[in-house]
Amino acid sequence: MTLIKRSFIYIRRNKKSNSILFALFMFITTFVLLGCNIMEFTGHIAENLREKIGGIIYIYPNTVDMEDMGESKLVLSSQMIQEISENKQIGSVNLQKKGEVSSKDIEFIHGQNASENINAGFAYGDTHSELNDYFTREIFKLEEGRHISPEDKFAIIISDELAKYNGYSVGDTVSIAPAELAMIDSEYVNLLQDTEEQVIATIVGIYTILEKQGGGELQPTVGRWENLLFTTHTLLEQLNMALPEEYSAATIFVKDPAMTDDIIKYVRKQSGFGKNECIIQKNTTGYERVEDNILFVRKIVNALLSGIVVVGIIVLLLFMKFSYKGRIKEFGILMSLGKSKAELSLQLFLELMIVFLMAYLVAAGAAAIMSQEIIQELEKKIFEGISCIGVPVWKIYVITLLRILVVELLLMMASSLGFKLSILRFRPQQILTKLE
Repeated sequence: MTLIKRSFIYIRRNKKSNSILFALFMFITTFVLLGCNIMEFTGHIAENLREKIGGIIYIYPNTVDMEDMGESKLVLSSQMIQEISENKQIGSVNLQKKGEVSSKDIEFIHGQNASENINAGFAYGDTHSELNDYFTREIFKLEEGRHISPEDKFAIIISDELAKYNGYSVGDTVSIAPAELAMIDSEYVNLLQDTEEQVIATIVGIYTILEKQGGGELQPTVGRWENLLFTTHTLLEQLNMALPEEYSAATIFVKDPAMTDDIIKYVRKQSGFGKNECIIQKNTTGYERVEDNILFVRKIVNALLSGIVVVGIIVLLLFMKFSYKGRIKEFGILMSLGKSKAELSLQLFLELMIVFLMAYLVAAGAAAIMSQEIIQELEKKIFEGISCIGVPVWKIYVITLLRILVVELLLMMASSLGFKLSILRFRPQQILTKLE
């Protein structure tokens, strides 16, 4: 009689014992697979969110006292930015220039203390306008068109209120001129009102304002959010409002929000800015809004999984111990008939493997169904509003199946080996004498 056949005969004759073993294997494996699959799923969501949302660092050179120059403002140079950008955790970098502008084609919405001699707004020259503070902090939202990119030369983005006020839309062109504001007799005036310098810019985008400007009714014309323009470095340089290779601020996109603090230390070290020479702020609110939900789910699942695994293994080992000890007589007789210890050890392992594999297949199916239902509920209630597109659920489950299968096989081999050695270390005569 072959080992496999003898193993199946034993399993059939001992239905009660093996049914209990089957149930224990199935219970433990089902919940281990379920817990691990949910942990892997939430882990992939967290990873995808970190890559999608990222973290943002703002750098603003501060005003410092220079010995020979009086009060002067530091600027970010191209060399500094190049050194900072060498870190692999840093994605895109938005370099910013800024200045006051006027236009004969745009009538800016008047603010407080406006005079007939002022028609001006404020312009931000960005490498990537979507990384401007107003957009990253979700104060503004691009409503039409597109953002400024490094390829643009003479392009602008204006507010929907300014576009409506002047009757402009995406694709229209306007002239932009430099401005220099000063207050004379309690009124703001443009000192460059008669300048002949101007460039023709194309409106490539229109933004809407999502938050109310604090004290907006008290702001001068140039300070009103409705009058803010977003444009290119080339345009401001062409109007002699900004110098090449020098920037007034920078926004750094960090690929992994968890690395933001480390990147801030790196930026200070590479740029040479001390604590008082440069203001560095971080913005990881986009990820932090959903991180708590993910950590909450993982903590609960991890606690339940740990409890199930510990209790399940203890119960399983105790059952296997008493089950094997109850077969001492059988082993003694078989060894007296000439069966080798290696053969009997293999038979024990085959019996265990047959029961385990049947239980594993049932557990895999049950865990797959339960996982699908639980993940759908998590998406609706816990991860509501979070896009899970790109999270390969079926791949995660297959990987979890294989991983848990290997781990459980190793654990069974280790535990069953100890029980088999405790029985098979005796000689046949010793086993029979113990029975007497």
